[in-house]
Amino acid sequence: MRTSEDQQERRRLEKLWRKRREPQGPGTLQVTWARGLSIIAALLLVFYVMYSCERSSVGPIGGDQHAHKLHSIVSIIHRLPEVQWVETDDNTIYIGFSDFPDDTRQLIRAWALQANAKTGFGVHVWAVQAVRRGWRPGEPGRFITTTARGGTIRE
Repeated sequence: MRTSEDQQERRRLEKLWRKRREPQGPGTLQVTWARGLSIIAALLLVFYVMYSCERSSVGPIGGDQHAHKLHSIVSIIHRLPEVQWVETDDNTIYIGFSDFPDDTRQLIRAWALQANAKTGFGVHVWAVQAVRRGWRPGEPGRFITTTARGGTIRE
């Protein structure tokens, strides 16, 4: 008798086990699909955020390409005899003049438009007179500035 009771108990437990493993009703399949899709959507969102953060930390074009495109403008600027030094910092060009020529404002506007056309985004140009290399806005000195965005000058 003991074996038949054991067999009945085993069958009862196997039925319970099968019920736990099988979906419980017609809506269960939809719930599992929705759960799977939400996991996939969450993973896609994480990858998108990671990719966009990676691109924005490098810059709109990429560090090396950006520097290369601005380098051609810098070589043009260095040809002027009054220019002592030229530095670039991301999308900003700093130009040190020994003395401002009469057409300084027109020159920096032209250079800003050229740099804007080459890089495809806004460029700021700062022209400073008789200051050391490494000058940045906020430090004393006589300066002229201009910005080019979208092919137009914005001051």
